[in-house]
Amino acid sequence: MTYLTPSALAADLSVRDLTDPAAGPHAIQLIVDAVLRAATDRSPSVSLLVHCGARIVDVADNYDLLGHSPAPPPATPATRGTSRPAGCCARRHPP
Repeated sequence: MTYLTPSALAADLSVRDLTDPAAGPHAIQLIVDAVLRAATDRSPSVSLLVHCGARIVDVADNYDLLGHSPAPPPATPATRGTSRPAGCCARRHPP
């Protein structure tokens, strides 16, 4: 089953990686730097290794291994009794 056409995949992969300083500065890099700095401050004797992996990951890496449940979230007073359009599916990402 194909989810993206080759041209759609190429277009999606041409979007710049906001974490890559070589692509130019971006605020997300400040967040990454702050996380790395906090980790180093917490455990100065541990060496950090930053790995910039492939931009394409399989479903298991992106959802399953992170504990993502494909089941819709439980109904709450705010959502109980509401309906979704046919073919619409809600997905809840882990906190």
